[in-house]
Amino acid sequence: MLFSHGNSGFYRNRHLTARVLADTGFVVAAPQHGADYLTGGRKTAQALDHRYLELATALNAVITDPEFGDHVTRDTVHGLGYSLGGATILLAAGAEFASERAAQHCREHGRSDAGFCEDPGWIHRLVQAFRQHDVKLRKTPDPFRHAPLVTGKVVLVAPVYQGINPEPPLSMTALSVFAIEGDTVAMPEYHARPVFEAVDRDTPSDFQALPGRHYAFIAPFPKRLTEKEDFPVARDPEGFDRSAFLKGLNARIVAASNDS
Repeated sequence: MLFSHGNSGFYRNRHLTARVLADTGFVVAAPQHGADYLTGGRKTAQALDHRYLELATALNAVITDPEFGDHVTRDTVHGLGYSLGGATILLAAGAEFASERAAQHCREHGRSDAGFCEDPGWIHRLVQAFRQHDVKLRKTPDPFRHAPLVTGKVVLVAPVYQGINPEPPLSMTALSVFAIEGDTVAMPEYHARPVFEAVDRDTPSDFQALPGRHYAFIAPFPKRLTEKEDFPVARDPEGFDRSAFLKGLNARIVAASNDS
């Protein structure tokens, strides 16, 4: 299973979900995406192309690894994507990306979908750039579409969608979309719901809306960190149990991914 994290996130913040999937029998490949600081600007297409390339590299690493290679089903590759990782997994399933599609959406819905359309600014990009190491982007047409990597089931959690064109039919065999009610980062009415509605109806698909918040899919931070520093993605509304939310969502992800 290829596992793609959210914008400017870390693969390690999804360790609880990856562990549950591994315990179920999946080999999970979760690369760290290194060019996210360029998304939302004029190099968005290149940054997303780089995400696709990172998934392809991770998949090849697993297949050719002497420890894992003999224990994976090479003709069935599943995909799990969170937030921008949702768009990335769709690209890995053969979808097209076009900056103009995203720009048109923001011209029409920029105020109501500010979480997606607002530019994070150069300061954010500068800070994020310091986290990257030797990111070399390749020339990328815009729009672009690549050969599919994902050939099995796809699960999207609070996905980002605008800019993606899922036609013609994608290489996935089934789609499960989990939207977060009240999500202000990837608003379900502009992202999760349109993904579900746009996918070819011949593809078995399922849509579920869950109460929570966008960042609740990130594993809880240890108290020794949150007591010293303020992590906005670690904060939850009073009374919200992130661990319980994750446990329930992870069970749904496993159920959606299994072949049985």
